Amino acid sequence: MKKMILTKKRLTVLFSLLLSLSVTLSVFFYLWRWEDESTQALSGDKEGITVLLSGVDEAGYHTDMMMLCHVSPQAETVKMIQIPRDTYYRTPNGEGKINRIYSGYASKYGTKDAADKFCDAMSDAFGISLDGYVVFDTHVVSDLVDLLGGVRVTVPTDVPYYSEQTGKNAVIPAGERSLTGEQAAAFVRHRKSYAEGDLGRLDAQMRFLSGMCEALPKLKKFDQYLGIYQKILPNLLTNLGEKDIINLLMAYWKRAGEPALSMMRLPGEPLCYNGVWYYLLHRDATERMLSEQLALAGYRFDAQKRFTCEEKTALRNAYNDPDTRYRVLTPKEAVAIKITQH
Repeated sequence: MKKMILTKKRLTVLFSLLLSLSVTLSVFFYLWRWEDESTQALSGDKEGITVLLSGVDEAGYHTDMMMLCHVSPQAETVKMIQIPRDTYYRTPNGEGKINRIYSGYASKYGTKDAADKFCDAMSDAFGISLDGYVVFDTHVVSDLVDLLGGVRVTVPTDVPYYSEQTGKNAVIPAGERSLTGEQAAAFVRHRKSYAEGDLGRLDAQMRFLSGMCEALPKLKKFDQYLGIYQKILPNLLTNLGEKDIINLLMAYWKRAGEPALSMMRLPGEPLCYNGVWYYLLHRDATERMLSEQLALAGYRFDAQKRFTCEEKTALRNAYNDPDTRYRVLTPKEAVAIKITQH
């Protein structure tokens, strides 16, 4: 038998293989323990956990995509509630749009402290106890979509974008198609073609989330698990542990897509005030939505009056709209949601 000589090159390859095996076993240990520990860790003594998801722009400061994600392992439900980026938000230092709150903290304290402070501010403003936060950028979206092998979305209109891969301008044609990671990142950011601007983009993001949730149960290959562990988790700014993140991502895979997914947007209306467009939340409808969807007994919304200004009639009237209705969409309904184009 020929004796194998462990050269430096072979040792490097062997070390890489052992490292990959170790990571793989770690990931599958988390999944194997799902039934035993994760349900208890995620739910505790409550109906579930609520996490603030924030997608930042290319500069990494403005939170242009915000959602409350409520996961209830016992009820096997996942609820996603969109927070429009243009939502009117008032602080002791002035008024503006809610997507600039994180950037104000980040410029002063740095991103990690900014994420902590932003989560605390949103907990206080909405009057709910947030269990954690996840801040991500478009590269995370792109990488996750590529790991899934693409996400199928019905694109409402041609979406122009600049491709970093080719160094040229490109277009995502309208119609039903499987988006690559780069295309998905461009799609969730696009809004210029929609007559309703950011509200049109929110509708498009609902379509994308529906496609993403359909793709997640198909996550079954070793290299996909390794990709999440190596490429996705290190690029998330979060106060959740790796185990919690993996459990949240794997919920659809483990249950084969069974958890009931519902999508919502905080109820309100667009309003132009002093030349600036805002999204004004409707107090009563928002209170009812959060109370019912997050199982909050005796809940009272916005005790600090962050989302209105009593001295400004137009803002006060919109905020005090007596209509308490709100809309809940299934993934199939989100796919078919109509997006008005210019």
